This record gives sequence, structure tokens and C-alpha cells, in this order.
Amino acid sequence: MTEDVIKQPSKNPGISFSAEEIPVHLRLDDIITDDEIKFMNLDQATLDDIRNILEIIKNKKLEKLLLGCEKNSSILNMDVNTLKEAGQETSEVIMTSNLLEEICSVIGYRIKRTLKELFLQNLPITLRVSLLKFHRARYLKKISIRHCQIGDYGCKAIFKRLSPFISHIDLTDNNISKKGVHYIASAIREQNTNTVKDPSNTGLQYLCLNCNPIRSAGLNILVDTMVSDFCLKSVELRNCGIEDIGNTYILALVNSGLEVFDLRGNPVAKPHQINKITKLLIQNNPPEVATFKWSKAEKLYVD
Repeated sequence: MTEDVIKQPSKNPGISFSAEEIPVHLRLDDIITDDEIKFMNLDQATLDDIRNILEIIKNKKLEKLLLGCEKNSSILNMDVNTLKEAGQETSEVIMTSNLLEEICSVIGYRIKRTLKELFLQNLPITLRVSLLKFHRARYLKKISIRHCQIGDYGCKAIFKRLSPFISHIDLTDNNISKKGVHYIASAIREQNTNTVKDPSNTGLQYLCLNCNPIRSAGLNILVDTMVSDFCLKSVELRNCGIEDIGNTYILALVNSGLEVFDLRGNPVAKPHQINKITKLLIQNNPPEVATFKWSKAEKLYVD
């Protein structure tokens, strides 16, 4: 960043941050722009750094926010309840309950106003997902919450009254079980009803639940719902402890809009069943015309 001062939108006159007030991690062109913040090393930041980042999030008309830690974080000290107390204890950030609530509340404030894309990683926000206020989102289209330990409770908070304008959700590695899939299935059924009423609502098109223990029971819940779904085009369920794929092949046959249904990495007794589904979907949706692509993280066909 070449300027010493970040100027806020004209609606907030007088609010600005000098270069000295902004964490050194943020003084890069690819970290903060007029409508985007990318800060993925909160675990290396000081409390003053966090305060400044939250002020910027609160006062800038951000459209894209990437926030997280480089490593898996946990709440290290439950006895420290306030930022002031944490600051007295150490200059480094402690993932206290109070700090996580403040982070989620500020992000929720921005979600209600201008945010279009949100990416969170390695933040233990289990009981604080409701503070993000996804049901109040006006412009949000993409949500990626990876390795954040949100569990089934967090899944419920996301999918309850899901905005019809949210098209992408990635919840990789969040300890979501079949109970969480029930909340997802309910939201899918509701969005199908809304799509029939208003075709301009495209609804959820991409869902990623990789590395969550939904197992075969969770898969069956999702498949039963998707048989009559009009919106979902890509579903990723890699490494979810699925042993029996049930009626997934029938889903691939009858759901003409489905482009990707990725079951690789699961301990299925008959791997050729996964290959059969993959082959059918690729035949129906050749890569050159498909909207969504198969991940290249693993071999396309399992052994």
C-alpha cells in the first residue's frame, strides 16, 4: 500500500487509520484494498492488531473478508474474559471467549451491510456462529468456514432462514454429523419452495462438507432431499466416513441439474460404485460445458 492513510468512505468522514496504527501484516497491497481484507495469521497478531482490524472491518464498505489463523486454534484461557484483561496478561492474542464474540459480532455487522464473500479458517467459533447473523445478509453470496469447530449447532445457525441469494457454502472439517445434515436438508427443501415461487432466486448451488463425520446416515438424508432439488449443482462429501452410498446412483440419474457429487476418500466397501456415479455425472456434464468442476485434490476414479 503506497498511501500512509486509509481513507474511509465519505459517509464516515473523519475516520482514518495512519500507517503506524495498522498492523505491519496489513501494509501490503494484496492484504487490504478498498473492498477486501485478507488477514490469515490472527494467531501471530497482538491485541492491538486485532482491535485495529475490527475497526477497519466495522468502518469500511468491505465486499470480501478473509480472516483466520495459520494453525488450528482453541480457546486457550477461559478465565480471561475481556480484551483488557488479556492485554494485561500477554501482548500476544489469546483466543478468549470474549475476543471470539467480538470478532463474530463485528463480522455480523458487516454481513448485514455490504459483505458478499466471507472466508473464515481455524477460528473456534462453535457457540458464536449465530453472532454472524447470516439470516440478515443482504448481499452475501459465498460462505467458507473451514476448520472452525462449528459442529451441528453452528450448522443450524447458518442454515436457519438461509438467504436465497447465498449460492456457495464450504464447511470443510467442522465436526458436523447427521444431525447437522438435517438442518441442511430442511434449508434445501425450503429453498426449493422459494425457487418455485420466484425463479430469480438461484439458491444454494455449491455445498462442501468434506472431512465431516456425516457417515452413511447423513448421506442418505441429503440424497433423499436432493432427489427433488432444483438448485444444487455441486456437492462434495470427501472423507466423511461414508461406508454405504445407498441410492446416490439413482440421484445422479434423476437429478439432471447435478454436475458434481464427490464421494472420494470414503471407506465404501465397493469403490466401483463411486466410479459409476462419477462417470455418469461427467458424461451428463462434460468438463468443457459444466459450471462446476471436480476437485483435483485426489484421483478422479478411486481404486
